[in-house]
Amino acid sequence: MSDLFSLSRFDRPWALWILLLVVLFWWMSRRSLAGLGPVRGKLSIAMRFGVLALLALALAGTHKILRNDDLNVMYLLDLSRSVPLDVRRAAEDFVVKSTSEMKDADKATLLTFDGRTNIEQLPSGMDVRGRGIHNDPPFPDGQKPDQTNIAQAIRMAIACMAPGMNNRLVILSDGNQNIGDAVEEAKAAKANDLSIDVVPLRYEYGAEVVFEQLKAPPYANLHEQITLRPILRSDKRTSGEIRIYQRVGGEETLIDLDPTTDRFGQHIELQPGRNPFVVRLPISTARSHEFRAEFIPDDPRADVISENNAAVAYTTVEGPPTVLFIGKGDAEGDDGPLIEALQRERVAVNWAPVETINLSTTVMQDFAAIILAFLPLLLDGARVPEVVIWRIGSGCYVAYAALILPSRWRQTRAILEADASISPRLTKVMFLLVAVFSAVQAYNALLLHAGWPFALAVVFELAMAFLMFVRLIRTLWERPAA
Repeated sequence: MSDLFSLSRFDRPWALWILLLVVLFWWMSRRSLAGLGPVRGKLSIAMRFGVLALLALALAGTHKILRNDDLNVMYLLDLSRSVPLDVRRAAEDFVVKSTSEMKDADKATLLTFDGRTNIEQLPSGMDVRGRGIHNDPPFPDGQKPDQTNIAQAIRMAIACMAPGMNNRLVILSDGNQNIGDAVEEAKAAKANDLSIDVVPLRYEYGAEVVFEQLKAPPYANLHEQITLRPILRSDKRTSGEIRIYQRVGGEETLIDLDPTTDRFGQHIELQPGRNPFVVRLPISTARSHEFRAEFIPDDPRADVISENNAAVAYTTVEGPPTVLFIGKGDAEGDDGPLIEALQRERVAVNWAPVETINLSTTVMQDFAAIILAFLPLLLDGARVPEVVIWRIGSGCYVAYAALILPSRWRQTRAILEADASISPRLTKVMFLLVAVFSAVQAYNALLLHAGWPFALAVVFELAMAFLMFVRLIRTLWERPAA
């Protein structure tokens, strides 16, 4: 109770001097409250003193700070191949043991990452065994162990923050990222009031070279020279060769970086620490380009782990709009009219059979649109052939005509008796047309199975409705003769 009424902070402490007016109030109230009696007089003075105290506290800017000690610790564990197995096992044990003594109101979250981030445990409290991490190590392996994307892991951790709690991020990694920018994501975490602690996973290799990043412009113009920036980190001074592969569509080629020699790659010297380089390449195709760079050391003993010696970057080169037309291999001729119509509008079309095409992210980026011509027409989410839809539509029209025609005939006769201006011959022609369309729809539902009869019946019904609407408007606006 004492903590509930304790005042933690005053914005304007000088305003508390107003409380000294209590003495003045008491002196002035001695005579004015003499007629109220002892009990009522004291109660009145107490109420006045209370109002004065509340006014002074309000002017002083009184605050009561409620502390929230509930903590959600989010662990990011590096499972990439660059971390030795014994170091990884030690990190897993650290995560489990560090959550065994947390408070009942606290929570723990576990995310593992390599090139892709996996959520192993959402924010959860202690289990029945008294552990914050419910899963037993070893934790499952990642999906892209050749890559390390700390930035994506931080971004996923921000999405897993527990509302109403103090969130803290603990990263257990060797720091050898080769995808993403962890520094930029750390700034975003700071903007979300998420503090980050790092537990470095230290190990000793004889020598190691890590391909940290391959930077490429996201967009480029046709026939432009783009700049690739390979960034490598080496423990010791060593030398080797950088090779760059370029994939356009489904074809990958090795780029000749040194035409003066027999080798295709560029020979480089690495110093201890971070080593950035610059490679310029011409662009001659307006498609999505994938660049894959790898480092090959002259001495294999200078690089213990070869799996982290590659990096990938993408550049999109915009050109004229191109459409990927996917159809059946035996129906290429049926797709011809639509393809010709697109080509007349100066849209390039690439036709591909559905039986052999492989749609990857790189392939889809090359096209402004993708037309799937091999899919059947869908009805309410069910795969229903087109002819069945036309049969159903025509059958429904026949049932509609059979049900509505008798009542419509009675209504028409009543209108003819009330309004002599309507031609009886016209109404008979319209009913004859309805009967003819009904017969055509019955033939279509049983034998023809085409779309045009049903479409023609729909147009006829719309025309009849429009004529009846026009007639109704004219009747309402015409004035009777004098």
